[in-house]
Amino acid sequence: MTTETMRQRLVAYNPFASAVIGDPWQAQLTDVPTINGQIFAGIGQLLAQLAQHPQEPLAHV
Repeated sequence: MTTETMRQRLVAYNPFASAVIGDPWQAQLTDVPTINGQIFAGIGQLLAQLAQHPQEPLAHV
């Protein structure tokens, strides 16, 4: 069985397959660094603090 034949069978018997939704592996999502940038920076600071002071718990932050 070829890969294309297998794909066709999976699509034919998949109740969730839809022509409306494309292939998620081919979609190119836009990288927007400002989304959650503040949260990402905060996590980076917590990791840096943990690296400098591994004996201190981060629960108080």
